[in-house]
Amino acid sequence: MSPTRNRGKTRDATRGKTRELAEKYVKKGKLTDAISEYKKLLTGDTQEVNVRNIISSLYLKMNQKIRALEELAQVAGHYEERGLYSQAMAVYKKISKLNPKDIEAAMKLGDLYARQGFPSEAKAEYLKVGKDLMRDNQIKRAIFLYEKLKKIDKKDPEARLALADLYTRDGSTDQAVDELNEAAELKIRSNDLKHARELLNRAKRLKADHPRTLSNLVDLFKREDEKKEALSLIDDILKKDKDNVKALKQMGNLYFDDQKLEKAEEVFSKIISLRPKDVTATVKLGHINILQDNLDQAFELYEPMIDNFIQQQKFDKAIGLLGLIISSKKAHLPTLEGLASIYKSNNQAKNLEIVYRVILEEYHKKGVRKESLPVLSELVRLCPKDDEISDEYNRLVRNFGAPEIEKVAEVPLEEAKEVEVPLRETREVEEPLVEPKE
Repeated sequence: MSPTRNRGKTRDATRGKTRELAEKYVKKGKLTDAISEYKKLLTGDTQEVNVRNIISSLYLKMNQKIRALEELAQVAGHYEERGLYSQAMAVYKKISKLNPKDIEAAMKLGDLYARQGFPSEAKAEYLKVGKDLMRDNQIKRAIFLYEKLKKIDKKDPEARLALADLYTRDGSTDQAVDELNEAAELKIRSNDLKHARELLNRAKRLKADHPRTLSNLVDLFKREDEKKEALSLIDDILKKDKDNVKALKQMGNLYFDDQKLEKAEEVFSKIISLRPKDVTATVKLGHINILQDNLDQAFELYEPMIDNFIQQQKFDKAIGLLGLIISSKKAHLPTLEGLASIYKSNNQAKNLEIVYRVILEEYHKKGVRKESLPVLSELVRLCPKDDEISDEYNRLVRNFGAPEIEKVAEVPLEEAKEVEVPLRETREVEEPLVEPKE
């Protein structure tokens, strides 16, 4: 038998005798002696957890709660280090029951609930701790905790309001104002405008010229149809920062909503001069041109974005922009032709036929017969049983010869995605857009 095996047997025998002696002391009520023997068994291995649980129970029998809790904390930490989170949670619950004011245990329990995907339970634990920390004026720790709470429930304004108070007490004014603005923005999104106004006024009292507060107040005024107040506040913002893009957008949108298109055009043109790739401003300026029947200018603004979307195979977004122009009362051939090209590359025969027929009608109105040949050729392919189309095509071929048909790279039919655009329906597409690549 090897020396190593002999040493192992000797150690096991010694541990066994130590355990037996500890158990005898427990039976005799000599708990202090029992604990002393059990502590000899603490060697750092996995069996240590069971031993510490026993030691903890003995301390409780001796009314030595603090020492019992220390042992339980060691047990919980052991489980947590090894990823045994359910067992760790059970121990932290026991600690919290024995000592409801144990902030560390409650914080750990909240962390484990959050890690295990139980946000409601985590939130409840954090809130209990938060009250204790605020009561004890532990501001820094309370801030740390409420930042955790904010991440658990991003739509709950209460954590942000608590943070605003804590940051104010801590002298961190900018952070307090940010939290009040976040809470106000949540209130605005839920249409609780009364409380949103109260929160923004609190933020303004803390820091009168904070850009985010002023911007949110403008949004609030606009929602409550207080446009005069909104414009006055925007003027104040722009006096201090004439190139404030967010304020300029708010001003442009106010003019747009009031159908003051010339003023809106001026504002959005300035934004584009400051930010040539600003998608929202470009779409809005194009929309203004559409409403003014300046379809060529609108198409010129949108064309780089449309090309970019087509390159990225984001055909629905390209069609959305073209749809804005098509929504005009006037037909615009370059837009219709662009739409036809997308439908053809995607094998959308039904949509392609509709657009080609609209294009053909426009050619008829303009009296350009030769230019209509490629369209007629496509319609003959799409509608072989339409005798009227075939007859017109054959007549033009006899007069002008067969057309040269532009080849378009086609997406395989099974990959083609149908995206319909009613030819006279206005579509807002500002938000889903992304900036085109250079």
